[in-house]
Amino acid sequence: LAGALEKSGYRREAAQGLYNFVKACGAPVTALHRSVDIFLKLSDHAMAVEVADEYIRRAPDNTNAHYLRAVGLQAVGVHERALADFANAIELYGKDKKTISGTVFIRMASSYAALGRFCEAASPILTSPSASALKRLWSRRAAAKSSLRSSSVSVSVA
Repeated sequence: LAGALEKSGYRREAAQGLYNFVKACGAPVTALHRSVDIFLKLSDHAMAVEVADEYIRRAPDNTNAHYLRAVGLQAVGVHERALADFANAIELYGKDKKTISGTVFIRMASSYAALGRFCEAASPILTSPSASALKRLWSRRAAAKSSLRSSSVSVSVA
């Protein structure tokens, strides 16, 4: 039903229905994951955090639950708690941390920066398992900007 509601444009109702279904019937936690995802896409960050709280209560070792709550907390400006959840998500990820998306580390750095802790903001990016990929991305981005500047044509009016 939630899928049909979402496809019909009733995304909020789909997310709320998934959340209520889990609370009332003990449905699988994957329904909470989907609910949080929808609320985040709707920019209803407070509701996303509420659902993610329930997700963590039911699946405390689920890395996705901690990550999704961190995203919601970050969006509402609760950066200290977001940092704790990002750290938990990374810790719970498992042994092969090299496969963690660089997005997690960039979001973590953004929360540090939002708190004015700029030295600490550099740490997640520089120490992430995907740091070399992030550095290559930033290098390509800088090279592209430099290329655009050097190829710009200046026009003078006589």
